[in-house]
Amino acid sequence: MKRRGRRKRRATSFNPNRDYVTSAVREYLKTGGKITHLKAEDVNFEVFITAKESGSAADDFLAGE
Repeated sequence: MKRRGRRKRRATSFNPNRDYVTSAVREYLKTGGKITHLKAEDVNFEVFITAKESGSAADDFLAGE
């Protein structure tokens, strides 16, 4: 008797809609999570990222340090 081979399951694509994201944010905030809005000031973010800087420089920029 032959054994059937196992097939790999295809990964399901995850395309959340606006309602899903809104409910996820609401649930996150309800459980004590905090959301901080980051805003770049006086610096073009694309130019900053494309410059050959270290990853920590980008993290510092995003954290406002």
